[in-house]
Amino acid sequence: ILYFLREEIFRSWLRFAKWYLPLAGIAIILSRGSRGSLNIFATDLVTMWTAGLFFLISLIIIIYRTISIRHKEKLL
Repeated sequence: ILYFLREEIFRSWLRFAKWYLPLAGIAIILSRGSRGSLNIFATDLVTMWTAGLFFLISLIIIIYRTISIRHKEKLL
């Protein structure tokens, strides 16, 4: 999807990804040390949540930037 978007939108998403992915990786690594059947921070759960959040926030950034650029172009 990012291949077909404008450069500004890609750069906005890339700034987010540069911060989010290392933090998500650290969260997943830290969750590996805790095992247990009632553990909320199990590795599988943390992995699913971080992937889901990444997808959701990425979509929000892409949609927001696309709308804001189109709105700015209409004003010009």
